[in-house]
Amino acid sequence: MAIASRVSRLEADTARLRRDLADRDRAEADLRACLADSDMRLAAALDENAKLAKERDSLVATVKKLTRNLAKGIFVPNMDRFNEESEHGLTVAKRSNLNPLPKME
Repeated sequence: MAIASRVSRLEADTARLRRDLADRDRAEADLRACLADSDMRLAAALDENAKLAKERDSLVATVKKLTRNLAKGIFVPNMDRFNEESEHGLTVAKRSNLNPLPKME
């Protein structure tokens, strides 16, 4: 009797351990799927970040160029109405040799 009882208990333990192993295998598969999804989203975010950084750098260069042109007295077209006096009462110097801004491509 003692041996049969012990065999029964060991068989029950074996069945429980197999269920636990199967549960852990499923959990591992779920975690791997989550990791793959996270890796994909991270790669997309890094790509978007690189694109935004490139666009930011381009905009910074454009702002620097426009600021430099403004400091040289090269005004943006359609700003002629500001030649004598701006709407805020500030006098803007009028230059006879205005150069148009280079076209942005």
